[in-house]
Amino acid sequence: MMKYIVLLIFCLFVLGCEKENENPNLIIKAKLIDENGYALVDNSGVNVRLTRGQESYQGTTDSKGECSFPDFPYGIFSVQLEKNGYISEYRNSQLTYHDTDTSNVFSYNLVEIPKYEIVIDSITENRSPIYLSCYYGYARFININSMPLWQYDLKVYFSDTSDVSSEKYLFFHYGIILRYLIDGNKCIVVIRSDGEKTEIPPGYESLYVRFYPKARNGDWYMIRDEALGKPSEVFKWKVIY
Repeated sequence: MMKYIVLLIFCLFVLGCEKENENPNLIIKAKLIDENGYALVDNSGVNVRLTRGQESYQGTTDSKGECSFPDFPYGIFSVQLEKNGYISEYRNSQLTYHDTDTSNVFSYNLVEIPKYEIVIDSITENRSPIYLSCYYGYARFININSMPLWQYDLKVYFSDTSDVSSEKYLFFHYGIILRYLIDGNKCIVVIRSDGEKTEIPPGYESLYVRFYPKARNGDWYMIRDEALGKPSEVFKWKVIY
């Protein structure tokens, strides 16, 4: 009887060990998305860093975007993904890895910082069927390589001085360029706030404006300067209220 009990305990121990090693390798899978919103075929060269306290694990993705970490411990880790010209879709990415997970593959996206440039021709108020009240910026692209999948995002900075920038401004609004508002190298930028109406503070005869192309990061509501591309030249705008 005792022999069978010992054998049973041994079998349970072996099965427990096998369960713990079902997924011996943790795989981080990174997908690169270009400025137009399309996934790239080659996802190599992404530097991956996983940290928990003083622990740190590093690697680089292959062409499939995969980076393998053998015998990786379970737990919660911070995830940092880096590749020149790209930013992580979310600033504070995390990995939660449990022994009960059915998969050992965890996926993350990186989005390209815009390379296209833009020139402002004019800004005017426009009551749109899309937005109750907004401003339209009429602009031209420089070195655009194709149409976006959905849209381009921008941040629009305003100041009462000509040295307006993402670091020196009075206020800003968001801008979007929808696919159907692009005609060749010309486009319309819908300048809007989070609310129903895009407000311009009263009392200004003119303001200085700059458009900053912005990567389409998932946490768009966060101010992430690393998501901004090359700004437009400063445009002096005669304010329309």
